[in-house]
Amino acid sequence: MKKLLILLVMPFIFNCNGTKKVTENARPLSENLKPLSECWKNAVCTFEVMENTTMTIDRDDANILYPKFEKKEGVKVIKYRAAENEDKMHVDGHYIEEILFEVGNEVTELNLTDADLASVKMLFGRHCFCKGAAGYFEVRKGSLVMKDGKLTIDIQNEQVPQRLEIVTGAF
Repeated sequence: MKKLLILLVMPFIFNCNGTKKVTENARPLSENLKPLSECWKNAVCTFEVMENTTMTIDRDDANILYPKFEKKEGVKVIKYRAAENEDKMHVDGHYIEEILFEVGNEVTELNLTDADLASVKMLFGRHCFCKGAAGYFEVRKGSLVMKDGKLTIDIQNEQVPQRLEIVTGAF
C-alpha cells in the first residue's frame, strides 16, 4: 500500500515545479538603463528591454486589456516593474505594478504627454488580489521624456489606485 501511495504521489512532486515564463530577446536593462528613482519600501524595481519585440494591445472575451508580444525587427518594448511580496508559496500574496511602452530602436529622444502616449502604446499594469482593480490599463494622462541619456515617466492612472507615479532611469 505504501509503495502504491509513493508511486501515485511522485509525479506530483516532480511536476509541481510550476511554469517558467521565458521572454525571448528579453534582457535586463541594468547593463544600459539603471533606475534612478527609488522603489517604495519592500519592493524590488527593475527595468527590462525586449529587443526586436512589438507589443499589441488585445482584449479578451470579458473585454479586459492585455499585452501580446511578438518578434519584430526595429522596435523594442521597455518595461519598468515594481514587485512586492513575490512569494511563490502564496499565489495571491503579491503586489506588482508595471509600466510598458514600445519605441523604435533608433529613438534616443522623446517628449510625449497625455494623448500622445498612445503612439508608444503605454500601459500600466496592476497585479494583485484586488478584486475589480487589477489588470492592464491604457495610460492617457502623464508624460514620457527621453533626453540626454535620461528617461522620465510620470503617469496618473485614473482607473485604479497606483503607487508608481514618477520613474526615472539613466541610459
